[in-house]
Amino acid sequence: MSASQIEENIYKTNQLIEKQKIDEAPSNRAMAGRYILTSDVFDKIREMQEGVGGGIPLTDTLTKLDEVYGVLFEGRIYNVATRFDWLSHP
Repeated sequence: MSASQIEENIYKTNQLIEKQKIDEAPSNRAMAGRYILTSDVFDKIREMQEGVGGGIPLTDTLTKLDEVYGVLFEGRIYNVATRFDWLSHP
């Protein structure tokens, strides 16, 4: 994800990339999977084609929206896909 700061701790995204390789990433920002979406996202979902496994790729859908904003999160993010993070969660 690349983004431009517009206010303290608030960013407007310029580009969203699903599972970007770390050495090819355009920034050190990431999407943490928490979203507040307006109803116009449903129009964009209807326009999308199914991705791998038959699902609708949300990141690709978000790139179709006119504007996407983010807030810089300070804290720990746990990856529930790894056993280590499951076990290390307090």
